[in-house]
Amino acid sequence: MTDTFQQKRDEARHYEKALAAWFQHQFGAYILPTYDYSGLQDNKPPRLMGANDAFVIPDLLVTKSGRMTWVECKWKTHADLFRKTKTLCTGINARHWTHYQQVKKISGCDVVIMFLHIQEAEMRGDFIDTLKNSIHHTYNGGKMGYNGMVFWDYNKLKKWCPLSDVMKYKEVSNDNA
Repeated sequence: MTDTFQQKRDEARHYEKALAAWFQHQFGAYILPTYDYSGLQDNKPPRLMGANDAFVIPDLLVTKSGRMTWVECKWKTHADLFRKTKTLCTGINARHWTHYQQVKKISGCDVVIMFLHIQEAEMRGDFIDTLKNSIHHTYNGGKMGYNGMVFWDYNKLKKWCPLSDVMKYKEVSNDNA
């Protein structure tokens, strides 16, 4: 595992933990942090495994009052300008997007994707069914990862809160065991 990959994974973990604590404190939710499960050498994402296939799962399983929701935490330094339309966009790996839709179908639980943007200093996102109907564009080339990307108009995503509201929980320990 490269140092850069390790550093990015460690930074992502800070945002995932802060988001988990935000859900706990904001909504009184309980959290199963699925990002803690990984494959060989900690470089494989957690999967929902069937007899003949497997799907990458979101970072958190959030539950309260008998309802469970998968939540994917995507931290980004900033939204990027899509030059063709002069639109600020943010996105995720196309394979993960496809997998999250399958996870929703198999589990029967909603999936939410949250984009935590540093430069814009806010958290935006929505339920996967809403996002499915508002894709701005896709990229199928090889310059942005192996599987392409799916993008949304950043300014049209639902704004949940200032990023500072989430990050105040960055150092909160979730280890109550």
